[in-house]
Amino acid sequence: MLLKFEKRDPQLDFLLRTECLLRPGSTWLLRIASDGLAYERRGLRVRPGERYVILSTDEKIDGSGHVSPIDVKCAGVNAAILDLPSSLKETWQRSIQNLGLGQARAIEVWPAGLSALAWDGEGYGEWPASERPCLAILADHPLESLRVSIDSGPLHVFESTTLDPGEPLFLELPPLPVGFHRLRFSADSKLAGETETLEEQEATIRILEDRPQTSTIDHRGPLSVQIDPPHPTIEQLWDGDVEVLLRGPQNREVACRVSLFERNGGGAILAKDLPPVRLPVSPEDWKNHFDRRFREREDVQEAYDWANVCVMEFGVGELGSFTLRCERPFTPIRWALRREGKEYVARLFDDSGHTGQPTISRATFESPCNEQEVPIKEEIHVPDHGGMYIARTQSDTAAVIAPPVLPRGSGFAALSFNPEIKRLRRSTDSAMRVIEISGIWSRARLPGNLLAALRQQKVMEVLAAELFRLVCGENWTIAEEQTDLSGRDSRALEALSRAISSNPVEAGAGTALLRDAGTMSLYDCSHRVEHFATLAVTHRLLPESIQRMATSRPESTSFGAPSWLAEFALRLASDPASAEGWAGSDLRSGLNRLMESPSLFRAARFAVLATQPLLSSRVQSGDLYVGWKWP
Repeated sequence: MLLKFEKRDPQLDFLLRTECLLRPGSTWLLRIASDGLAYERRGLRVRPGERYVILSTDEKIDGSGHVSPIDVKCAGVNAAILDLPSSLKETWQRSIQNLGLGQARAIEVWPAGLSALAWDGEGYGEWPASERPCLAILADHPLESLRVSIDSGPLHVFESTTLDPGEPLFLELPPLPVGFHRLRFSADSKLAGETETLEEQEATIRILEDRPQTSTIDHRGPLSVQIDPPHPTIEQLWDGDVEVLLRGPQNREVACRVSLFERNGGGAILAKDLPPVRLPVSPEDWKNHFDRRFREREDVQEAYDWANVCVMEFGVGELGSFTLRCERPFTPIRWALRREGKEYVARLFDDSGHTGQPTISRATFESPCNEQEVPIKEEIHVPDHGGMYIARTQSDTAAVIAPPVLPRGSGFAALSFNPEIKRLRRSTDSAMRVIEISGIWSRARLPGNLLAALRQQKVMEVLAAELFRLVCGENWTIAEEQTDLSGRDSRALEALSRAISSNPVEAGAGTALLRDAGTMSLYDCSHRVEHFATLAVTHRLLPESIQRMATSRPESTSFGAPSWLAEFALRLASDPASAEGWAGSDLRSGLNRLMESPSLFRAARFAVLATQPLLSSRVQSGDLYVGWKWP
């Protein structure tokens, strides 16, 4: 003990032994806490990302350049600061060993990709059967190998070439049957040139049946609630992609309370009781009710930007109740946006686990292709004219659209703006650049403010027009701009169909598409692909090598097959942002094929435009065209 009293007291001695004690030895380790004070550690083990004070009675503290000596007013004691990075390379391992210290090693596992239905932070998670669980694995020290097994068999082995301390690995599990499954993680740790096998860790995965959520009583009881999809996210609920069907005794009123929470276990940041509705309630009626009474309210829109959980509680008195819980899926980096007075404030949440800071840039609505770097701050005050903020790490990108702040009393003229895009040289690289930018704008998080969605829509339309010009050519662009597609004038579409090609065989595709527009409007996207692929083969719109494949392997759906190229053309013509993710590494090759056969892409564009007057549903945020929602 550092302090003793002449008249001893047992309780005081206990306090002194716990608060005024340095343990025996020649080296002591103290961790610098958030209050700036250093507290002695019970052992000599350090953790990455922490700061320590080392005290030693030895003549010199040898840290191989990784420690900073400091002065202490105590004779015979040397001291140094040890500031550890978030992950320890082998040189750091040797320095720690030379200091007589050890490392407290950790392997962290958490859900990645689509959010788990439940995750307790201790290795237990639940997923629906329709999803393949994806896990992120992070080691804070060098590993020689990491072995993952599931149930009774091996699953995956990561070798040292793929194991970087501080860099997360991502592991997608195979489709698993309903029930409990046990994952085991075992690793060989590489410390100061020596390999050591670490203690095995476990995680439990539970796969739940996919079924619509129903009433807490019974689906045959007085109140029945059906939800599609069964486990919606808060974004799906907000964007109108969730169908809610309420059934029960005719004309009984259903009460609904909607609450938004910033985090699990916290208090609601906003809660509202919606006016009651009478049973039965169709999905369309519920959507209109939810939009009008909740989503379109300004206070709700501002609260939504910070909410991570939405809880909807339905009740019909003694007939029963039902609770629907929607959460945001886990994302490594995420933006939040809130309004403070007359301005918006953006904040970035970084859970990527990367050691370096993300880069942040901003693109305006008027110049959507030009990004300007933004200094990293805890909170970013958005200029009145708004824009899109993009954050990038080594492996992730996240964007948010901040709407402009219009002066009070602004007329409709204040809503208009004209995005300007520099015309690019016709090439595959130019088309890929436009698709990349479209993808960022399309995937950008929208706040509750509807003006942000309108600005996003306009920018995406201008980007799409530039992409169509690059692939279809100038003549098609002029013809499309001169065609009035606001009504159902078949003569306007007939004139546009003639711009597909001057080749008589290829030009016949326009006549066929105009004839079949009514039928195609009734199809879903997969059936439209089949119809369009058949038509492309018939009218020889495909490159010659693929045209031959249509005869030798008509059922093939692999890259380069007629059906693959037909789907790629239709996706690009209706939703360029989705085409990028769907094509993946084949994006450049697919664009090259369309550049070689522009008549195919013009026909795809015409198919999209010809079906528009026949489709009655409304465009949702992030969509360019009605009725072309791709799975």
